[in-house]
Amino acid sequence: MVIAFAASLPFVYAAWRLLAVLPHIAGSAAMEAPGMGLFHAYLLHVLIFFCFVECFYHVERAVTLRMLIEILEAPKRAKALRELSSEYTIEEMIGRRMEVLEQNSFVRSENGRWKLTPKGRLFAVGMLASSWIFQSRGQQERI
Repeated sequence: MVIAFAASLPFVYAAWRLLAVLPHIAGSAAMEAPGMGLFHAYLLHVLIFFCFVECFYHVERAVTLRMLIEILEAPKRAKALRELSSEYTIEEMIGRRMEVLEQNSFVRSENGRWKLTPKGRLFAVGMLASSWIFQSRGQQERI
């Protein structure tokens, strides 16, 4: 993510130049101060980058999106429920996610059981607190 963020930094200059031209097009003097234009360019950059991160980590890897793409690429753009469920076993999905968590040092396997690392425990507590503060509901509770 740091590499993607650094690679997207030239966007700040392009946005700053665009924001400098917009007041003249719109007939407003709201962005005449160069500091404000630069501030808004950085803000726009960060917001667009956060959108990219959200799409990369959430939408791109969502099982739902993978299934939709597989239906799209299937012959006649259709698949039966049996075909989809045979390709997506619960054990495989959970196994993949646990491998990623282990690679990122959130969990470790001991005698066939998963345990949180200190990093994983901190993250889990943070997510619990965040869910409580923002009154977020889990996926199973949204139905």
